[in-house]
Amino acid sequence: MTLNIDGTEKFTFSIPMYYNVNGELVENPNWYSTRNGNIIKGLRKVKVIFNKWTTDEKVFEFLIMNVKENHEEDILTCEIECDGMFFQELGKRGYKINLSQANFEIKYNEWADTGVWHKKDGTEVNTEPI
Repeated sequence: MTLNIDGTEKFTFSIPMYYNVNGELVENPNWYSTRNGNIIKGLRKVKVIFNKWTTDEKVFEFLIMNVKENHEEDILTCEIECDGMFFQELGKRGYKINLSQANFEIKYNEWADTGVWHKKDGTEVNTEPI
């Protein structure tokens, strides 16, 4: 798991699709079984919990972005790549304001000169600068 200073989060892990029991390959129930409710193949979200049931509990939510199978000799694993859900949801909605420094300065100067902020629909909000 990677938590970047810009707020983005990444989480990657692999899970064996089969495991060896007495020389015989058996399907991993965490991958294929519907009995326990864990069907990783059909999931879209992953929740990572640190220090569960303590006062230091931290929960991180991720969206699965890429799933690929990996064969190495006779071992079949699934490599799963996830991105932080917060930024995925934020990006999904989208915003009309470009967060570049130049755009910020233009908007700030407009507000500082007039005391008026224009909403997306063109209506004005009177907010006198301090």
